[in-house]
Amino acid sequence: MGKKYCKCCGAEVNDSRFCPECGTPLNDDTLTDEKPDITEPEPCDGLKIAEPDDDKPKKKIPVPEDEGYSLLVDCCRRTVATVGGDGYDELVLYQKGDDYQIHHFSRYEYMSDTIHAAYRTTKECADKVFEAIKKEKLAKYRDYKGRPLCGGENIVKFVINDEVYRITEANLPFEKHSSLGKIRSVLSSFIDENNKTDA
Repeated sequence: MGKKYCKCCGAEVNDSRFCPECGTPLNDDTLTDEKPDITEPEPCDGLKIAEPDDDKPKKKIPVPEDEGYSLLVDCCRRTVATVGGDGYDELVLYQKGDDYQIHHFSRYEYMSDTIHAAYRTTKECADKVFEAIKKEKLAKYRDYKGRPLCGGENIVKFVINDEVYRITEANLPFEKHSSLGKIRSVLSSFIDENNKTDA
């Protein structure tokens, strides 16, 4: 059997049910024998199950990178291929100089809009999160290929010395899957409703 590639992101896939890079459910519509030329991965149109209400005005979600903030850590829990559509719950730590912010983005099944909240935090938050990443030795698992869990997965993306690491449950041996939840727990422990901001 020849090589197969995900049409959505271009990743080479094996005999799994989901793409190990983007989480797309793999079937005849989302697989190809030739590596697609993809510079910016986009969601496959054929995967939408729950259609958003197009008549409803969309709420503009702020993009901190547009304001000069740098992404430090992104912890995302996403569900895929569910009856009500895909969903996610994401905590992202940003920095701009001495200003640190945690942004919480979420969209659950049957929702067309993303919920967003932002919280000011401190450098201590970044230090504790990176301390946990180092303790769990996540960077060393970037090239490891395991098997993702069906229905959803945790993803942690982080930047060390300008190098981006993206670790999913598919990058970890089964006994290390809880490591990604630990990173998210440390980050969420710094969310304080009293420091909520309009950013």
